[in-house]
This record gives sequence, C-alpha cells and structure tokens, in this order.
Amino acid sequence: MTIIYLGIAWMVGIVLASQFSLPEELWSLIAVVSLLAATLLRKTDQPKTLCLMLAFLGFGGLRLTLADTALDSGQVAYFNGQDEVALTGMTIRDVDVRDKSQTVRVRAELIELTDGSAQEVDGKVLLTLPALPAFEYGTQIRALGDLKEPVSGGEFDFKIDNVFLFSRCKNHGAVLFQMYGAVTPDPV
Repeated sequence: MTIIYLGIAWMVGIVLASQFSLPEELWSLIAVVSLLAATLLRKTDQPKTLCLMLAFLGFGGLRLTLADTALDSGQVAYFNGQDEVALTGMTIRDVDVRDKSQTVRVRAELIELTDGSAQEVDGKVLLTLPALPAFEYGTQIRALGDLKEPVSGGEFDFKIDNVFLFSRCKNHGAVLFQMYGAVTPDPV
C-alpha cells in the first residue's frame, strides 16, 4: 500500500510544479530533507511514510521542473503559428505516399520569415504535401507555408509515436508541426 501512496505523492508533486513556478533548488530541498527525516524516523511507520510521501512529492516537482525547458529561437517550436514561412530541412523517415498526397517528416535546419530574416533551427516538422513531386528519405527540401500545431487522431497519434505536441509537455525541441503549401526541391 505504501507504493500507492508514494505514486500519488509523485503525481501530486508534478501537478503542483505545473501550477506553481518554484525553483528546482526548492524541490530538491523538500525531497532531500524529507528523505533524511524518513531515514531518521525509519523505526516508526506512520511518520516515516509521511516523510517518504513528502520526499516523492519533492522528486515529482523536481522532475517536471527539470523537464520543462523554455523555448528559444533555435527551436522550430518557437515559430508555431507563423504564417508564410520558408522551411529548409532533410527528410528523416520514409515518405508516406497516398493517392493524392504524401506525408514527409523533416528535421528542420533553417526557417525564413516574411520579414526576410532567417534563423537556424532544430526540430521535427510534418509536411502534408501533394503526391508529386515524390520525395525520398534523406532528400533536402524547402517548403513554403503556415507553421501549425498538429491535431492527434485518425491514422497517426502523435503521443503513441513519442512525438509530443507543444503545450505544457515539451520534448527538448523535438516538437512536431504541420506545414501546408507549395514545396520545391532545394538546389543544394
């Protein structure tokens, strides 16, 4: 039964960290002090369990705080919602070709905005394109269109494929978006 209490405390720590912006040092302090108190109280069951729960709450909060990274202009996710951008990158998986369209996963390298500025970026982009021209794995491409957050459902579930959407859950820049528009092979 103790493991259930500890699991609940871990999840409560994650929820609290998502609601309150506390520094990682404070979460670490809560976890370590509570763990030391549990060690000192190891002969008494109830106080030891409460201290362990508080320690797991601190570890849960620390986990979310460490995983929650801020976006910067070096990540493609930073430009989510931008209209009419040019994105250059390389296909990183085999292309899914259908009758009237193809789905291409690209590792973004460069993004050009409407004001003419260009920025080197990193991240994954999902392109939904017309069936022709056909692209292959490893092709360097340049796409023009709007950068949007994808919607899960249908044939592909972004969460099952270990691709996380840009919301509270970040995956260190490996964020997937959809881009619609004209595509031309890059003359590189």
